[in-house]
Amino acid sequence: MRVALLMVVLVGCGRDASKSKAPALDPVIGTRNEEDGPLTPVLEIDEQFSRYVGCDLTFANVPAGSEIELVWLWKPITITDAPTVIHRSFYRVLAGESAPKRAWVDRVLDPTTNKNALGAYECVWTLAARGASARLVVRAIST
Repeated sequence: MRVALLMVVLVGCGRDASKSKAPALDPVIGTRNEEDGPLTPVLEIDEQFSRYVGCDLTFANVPAGSEIELVWLWKPITITDAPTVIHRSFYRVLAGESAPKRAWVDRVLDPTTNKNALGAYECVWTLAARGASARLVVRAIST
């Protein structure tokens, strides 16, 4: 009888432990042909690239009603220049929701060349104290 009781207690503990898994955020950065089009994952584009920069977030174990914040940063190629927030938004997680959150941002143009400014886009997704980010670099075309 003691063995059977011990098995019931252990099985019950296993179920409770699975409910307490920590939230997981997994961003993928890339490009889109349209604002809400499919994402093509890439980590680098050139200065003449003309599509949207996008970032999709897959997530797991996020409680319904939670807000996930997205901040888009632009980091110029010049290291001494400070990063700039170019967009910020919030996404509420609905009960039973599992589809990735989808986002895009306008390109940052160099006013002197009217091409993509050299530097890096970074999408930073945050849920409470947990965060995850992805970076896409804009490089000069090799000649």
